[in-house]
Amino acid sequence: MLSKQNKVFIYIAAGIASALLIAVAVLYIGYAARNASPKQDDAAQEVPQGYELLSYVPSDASAVICSASLSNCLEKQFQPDHVFRNMDFGALSSSQVAVSFHYVGDLIPLLVVDVPKAVARHEELVEQTMKEAAVAGLSFLYYPSVERGDKSVLLLSPSENVLSSAVRHIEENTSLLEAHGVGAALTAKVSKGDVLLIRNGAAANLFEKSFLSTYFKRNDFVSFLRRASEWTVLSLNSANRAGRGEYLAYRLGTVQAADDPSSFMNMLSACPAGASKLEGCLPYGTSFVLDMPVGDLEAFFSARAALLDARGSLLQYGRTLDNLKASSGIGPEGWARQVEIREVARIYCRKDQLILVRTALRQDDEPAHPNLCSGFVPALFGSAFAIPDDSFCAIRGEWMVFGSEAAVQRYLHGTNRMNDLWWPSKNVKLLLLADDIQFCATSKDAELSIYRKF
Repeated sequence: MLSKQNKVFIYIAAGIASALLIAVAVLYIGYAARNASPKQDDAAQEVPQGYELLSYVPSDASAVICSASLSNCLEKQFQPDHVFRNMDFGALSSSQVAVSFHYVGDLIPLLVVDVPKAVARHEELVEQTMKEAAVAGLSFLYYPSVERGDKSVLLLSPSENVLSSAVRHIEENTSLLEAHGVGAALTAKVSKGDVLLIRNGAAANLFEKSFLSTYFKRNDFVSFLRRASEWTVLSLNSANRAGRGEYLAYRLGTVQAADDPSSFMNMLSACPAGASKLEGCLPYGTSFVLDMPVGDLEAFFSARAALLDARGSLLQYGRTLDNLKASSGIGPEGWARQVEIREVARIYCRKDQLILVRTALRQDDEPAHPNLCSGFVPALFGSAFAIPDDSFCAIRGEWMVFGSEAAVQRYLHGTNRMNDLWWPSKNVKLLLLADDIQFCATSKDAELSIYRKF
């Protein structure tokens, strides 16, 4: 659990991750239209302009934020009571900054602030900032350009151990820039503004145990993120105030080997986008939505089979389908083809969990009745679409509704529907609404919006 003092609004990354577990996950992080593939000699790549400060960041960083403005970065990424927010950086407030996060029993930030020579009396300003840092209990160190031959920087951290690690890396002339995949991640930036790089292998350290725990098992969540890609790249696209907070909108990119068949992102890249028609079917009180349009069912089956084969799970998948066919009389894939599935969704409405499936085959409406295809949807589309009880089914127009008998009955007799002003409907790969998170991946790009309360 992150301490209140060091807790950063870094769970935005998790929002990405929110859509996890094959469907969600698969897509979430996954489907940035501009995925990048790490080079063989990534460390030897030239550092893109604006990221020079990363040469001062230790290579073990779990995540790092790069920003052109120190004051804007601190405001957007840290809670109001954080020690960094309470410091007066004077003219340095407009300087470039890199903020890295290191796990040492807690998630600890390291601030790397550019000290431009053009800033009037910059030496005195640094001296004053260090005095204030000492009063605040921070560890700090100033590296003038004469010692490094490039930038002058000021390092600050609440942890002496993290600062010592940074110093050790600097003296050994090593940094995050040498970590595999970082060069590709920096070139995967997809819009202007603050950029957040997340090391997927450090997922367990980045997200609180309670994050999205209502909707996903933590072990599944963390495992997916670790294997989804090497790095996730979020670029701050806009920040708009609303009510007692603001919406932070991020564009997403990911870094993984382009020829890796076990990558969820690569799997989704092979699947055509589709239309989302779920908006008008959401009951009042819906708190969670995971929606995956299926543009081409056969392409999806083929791509998922390749993924499962690469992960050594294809035989088990086949056994699962055979067992379901033996108990129901029809195979899950045959059923999906018969009803011509075009969209699959999982929703939470108050205490009810439901699966909604849109089909191209028009069927007569049917009231709630025992579901002869129990387990089919998660078997075909992944555990992200599993619910505790799908023993009953009903049909309304082009939609099939699965859940417990009580949940299906409540859905059918509900009169209110939630019409959301935000609802992309064309060329969609994945939609996710969860608490204060909105995520949408289309055939062109992926965007994550987080509502942060002040």
